[in-house]
Amino acid sequence: MADLPVEVARQTTRRGVAALMRLPRCCATDDMKHILLVDDDMATCEAATAILQDLECDVEIAPDGSTALRHLRRAVPDAVLVGLNIPDMIGGAFVEACHHELSCSDVPVVVMAVTPRAAVNAIRMGAQGCIRKPVDMGSVVAALQPLLHERHSAEHRN
Repeated sequence: MADLPVEVARQTTRRGVAALMRLPRCCATDDMKHILLVDDDMATCEAATAILQDLECDVEIAPDGSTALRHLRRAVPDAVLVGLNIPDMIGGAFVEACHHELSCSDVPVVVMAVTPRAAVNAIRMGAQGCIRKPVDMGSVVAALQPLLHERHSAEHRN
């Protein structure tokens, strides 16, 4: 994300996330993991996207829960990385909504939370993992790698 134009990189509003969503993404291959990133904070989106792209993941960004659910109905990702306080679905509402969608009921959801208490609540609501904000490479790898490996192994068994 270091290649972002300065005027886009400085925006921290939902409009800023929308601008980031319009940026061209690298072409995904069958080997790439597809991650849906759900957060309205531009700095979090930039940091998480940079980390995920370094891990050779294709990243799709949604600034709120409704947009994310539309993305999920269109294309099922390998995992979802979601901020806990996204607009229109505060708390673990997105986690619950995601698990009720037939298309993504088995997609791992990892929550990005600021407080340990919020993380515990998200796990209780069905999230498979939690990352503390601000995100860093080690926590993203630690949370997603086992989930993606498990999902990949299950797909090859079927």
